[in-house]
Amino acid sequence: MKYQPSHEVDKFGYPTDPKLKELQSKLQNIADKFYTIGISEEEEDKLVSEYHNVFEQLYKLGWDGMLHFEEEIPDDLLPKEYTRRYPPVENAWNIKYDDDGNPIKLKS
Repeated sequence: MKYQPSHEVDKFGYPTDPKLKELQSKLQNIADKFYTIGISEEEEDKLVSEYHNVFEQLYKLGWDGMLHFEEEIPDDLLPKEYTRRYPPVENAWNIKYDDDGNPIKLKS
């Protein structure tokens, strides 16, 4: 089944709506900062919080897109709602999610 976003996208898969595009761009900027070598744990926590806030704004605007790899932070730090909708590929075989979106590790 081919993925169909809930909003209009350009040929690269980015939203054409200016506000959605701006917010999705913010996710990429935050992810870039997150992967900066030498940031403190405190800075990392602030970035994760900011990332989640941007996600909330996107969802409130009706966005239901998939992230490009450069917009992602580590899977365990992504918003639960996102990983519920789009389980991380590398974990798809050994993790399921409860009704609240919390990952449940399955025994191998």
